[in-house]
Amino acid sequence: MGRELLIGYLEKPSNQQILCRQYFPSKYGGKPAWLNPQYLPNAKNLNCEYCGILMTFFLQIYAPIDDRDDLFHRTIFVFICVHCSSSIVALRCQLPRNNPYYDINPHQPPIEYNAEIFHDEYSKLNCNICGLPLDKISHEELNHTLCISQSPKKLILPEYEIVVEFGDDYQSSDNKTDNSDTIDDQDVSEEDLSEKVEYNDLDESEMNAFNEIQNMNVNDYAFDEFISCSKKYRQHIIRYNYGGDILWFSDHSRRQKNVPKCDKCGEDRIFEFQIQPEIIILGHLPSTIDFGIVSIYTCSKNCTSDSTAYTQEYVFIQENPY
Repeated sequence: MGRELLIGYLEKPSNQQILCRQYFPSKYGGKPAWLNPQYLPNAKNLNCEYCGILMTFFLQIYAPIDDRDDLFHRTIFVFICVHCSSSIVALRCQLPRNNPYYDINPHQPPIEYNAEIFHDEYSKLNCNICGLPLDKISHEELNHTLCISQSPKKLILPEYEIVVEFGDDYQSSDNKTDNSDTIDDQDVSEEDLSEKVEYNDLDESEMNAFNEIQNMNVNDYAFDEFISCSKKYRQHIIRYNYGGDILWFSDHSRRQKNVPKCDKCGEDRIFEFQIQPEIIILGHLPSTIDFGIVSIYTCSKNCTSDSTAYTQEYVFIQENPY
């Protein structure tokens, strides 16, 4: 990915296998498709820092850097606490083109379901319910207590592909349907059609709520600009602008002024992408979740660490003041 503006949307995949790790997906919900499947993050680092409960996989964005061979594969993983909604964690993982896990020329995703796709030998390192790393003490005997005691629906969000398209600097939003990698209308099932109708209803409800706020006679120029973007890119859930500018939700809630430098190398962090509030409804998040935007900042050097393959980056949550 370059420095252009990219917009991300949720879409039901035509084939669930395209969300497997060997196809380098951008995805929401389900289980993480770990880029480095062998050296996973420490399980303890994925417990909420506020309530201590195991976090839920939120989404991942595949974002390689074109001009660096050591960043040929690069993914940002995001996790959220669905219990207290106060904690979101982002982890960066990257691999060179020549690595032990993937061919130099990556496989093309299957068009249809393929039962012969290889068994992932590293899957035993993950909890078979939530997909998060197991404690290294015993992969066979130790499981996540929370996963055993709760319904998987509370631990795993519904799974979607995140389809990324250029912003208006490169194409008109009016041409979004024509230029996107979407299912042809002839191949859409009745279930898909009903889901699209539901999304449209939610989108209209959301716009009505935004319009009500605008009519409150509140001077909030940032919110006005945010609403203009939301109307321009209906139902978008990701705004990706690597090294670019953040689109703040409101003038009436705290903004991040001084982004902490990288914990590993001391270099500046830069803005990479933001998660939009539309995802709360479209992603069927629990009612406890509420935010204006979630912004992700990553190390400008994209440094690596000998101690971990997954480097924690900085997350700022701008609250919804309304």
